[in-house]
Amino acid sequence: MDWASGFAIAFSFIVLILAAVIINFTITEIGIYYTFSSLGITTSILTLLTLPVMLLYSAKRKGAFTSMISVDVAWTCEFSL
Repeated sequence: MDWASGFAIAFSFIVLILAAVIINFTITEIGIYYTFSSLGITTSILTLLTLPVMLLYSAKRKGAFTSMISVDVAWTCEFSL
C-alpha cells in the first residue's frame, strides 16, 4: 500500500467520524440533520469498502482492470456526478 492510499483511508475515517458527530449534534439539538453529513458518511463508507479491494486486485494481478488509467477516470467521473 502506498502512502496515498494510507492517507485516503485515514481521511475517510476522519470524514466518517466528523459527519457522524454533526448528524448526532443536529438531530439532538435541532431535530433534523443536514444532507451533506449523510453524503459524507456514504462517501467515506464507499471509500473504506472499495479502496482495499482495488488495492488487493492491483497487487495480486498485474494488468488487472483496477490498474488501468481509464478505469480510474471512469470511476472518478461516475462518483462525481
